[in-house]
Amino acid sequence: MRIVAAIAAFAAAQASFLESIEPQLPGSFCSPCVQLGNQGISTLLNYLLNAGVVSSCSKLCSHLDTKTEQTACNLACDLVGIKAFITALNHTDLDPIYFCEVITACPAGPDDADAKVLKAEASPGSVSKGDTVQLLCDLNVTKASGVGEYRVAVRGPVQGDVGEGFLLPKGLDVGAQRLGVELKVKDHTSGDEPVVWQPGNYEFDIEVCQGECGSKHPHSKVFGTATGKFTLKDGLVVV
Repeated sequence: MRIVAAIAAFAAAQASFLESIEPQLPGSFCSPCVQLGNQGISTLLNYLLNAGVVSSCSKLCSHLDTKTEQTACNLACDLVGIKAFITALNHTDLDPIYFCEVITACPAGPDDADAKVLKAEASPGSVSKGDTVQLLCDLNVTKASGVGEYRVAVRGPVQGDVGEGFLLPKGLDVGAQRLGVELKVKDHTSGDEPVVWQPGNYEFDIEVCQGECGSKHPHSKVFGTATGKFTLKDGLVVV
């Protein structure tokens, strides 16, 4: 069974809980483009609404908040030119994957892509605060998919939202596949949205999609969702 893109970095409430086991290789336009995200696209649209005519990619992209977003924006904009880039921004409804397909930074996924989500499990199934748990999902791909994502959401006696989406820049190959993340069960009390873990039973969902999960745009589809469980025992906090 092949592990795809897997055990990825996972952020929750602005605190990083997981680290990538298989980092994404550089060189593809697709991943940098998608890094613009919903918020980046929204920022660009708001600037265009107020600025009117924008003549260059660098001027447009300079209004994004972070250097990473600015770099991704410039790469994507230079790929197609400022006019085509602005046209795509105005017609893709804050869906970063579809936006990147429209400007050809990402190849469009095949409409006959097919995968069955089989099960989700935690390894180990019982942890203490401070431990790391792998949240894993097995699936069987019968027809290879295009670029997509999988989303992880954790439910239980935790204060704060724990969930994130992870890009599948090369899609899913035919055969048995495994996706997953490593979750660091550790309190994060700084910031506006603290995350505090309490002992008890937890469930997590892993949703696998071609394109953005929930998107109504062409080529997007949800392959399915699997639910797993783990238990957080009483234990000392590891600092």
